[in-house]
Amino acid sequence: MNYRPEIELNRDHVAIEEEFEFLESDEADKVNLCELASRTFSNTRFHLDPLLGLRMGDERYKTWMRNAFDLSHQQVLKCVHEGEIVAFFVQEFPEPGHVFWSLVGLTPGLQGRGLGKRIWQAAMRWLQGRGVSKISTSISSLNTPVLNLYARLGFRFPEPEMTFHWHSQSWIPE
Repeated sequence: MNYRPEIELNRDHVAIEEEFEFLESDEADKVNLCELASRTFSNTRFHLDPLLGLRMGDERYKTWMRNAFDLSHQQVLKCVHEGEIVAFFVQEFPEPGHVFWSLVGLTPGLQGRGLGKRIWQAAMRWLQGRGVSKISTSISSLNTPVLNLYARLGFRFPEPEMTFHWHSQSWIPE
């Protein structure tokens, strides 16, 4: 099951000034962010699929990030704190003023300490300052910490949807 939460940004969603910097990633960031994407997720839809397993799940997220750098309709945004990348946001722009976060993550080791909420609030403020009035995303229903994060941020949750993964024979483990 998959949720597609969304939020309409307004002044209530503007966070206090934080020490995070948001920058569009470039080719020099690609290897680092692909590796980061492969290590960031552990209990999400690809990892829970019994036909993929952990190693293949990690590889799917790495491939997802690599593809984001190559697709003209996607932008990879990095969040930097004290000189280190602490989060990433793969964004699409389905219509003017609307951002869809197709893949977002917080660097492993930083999760569960409240930093994610501050970063996401700062990202929302950063996007709002660039004319974005709506953010939507997609979250696995089994990813309880992330569901809770988005609920605390004020996102609305429509009914969940079913997500199915296609597997070629080459992806089925022995």
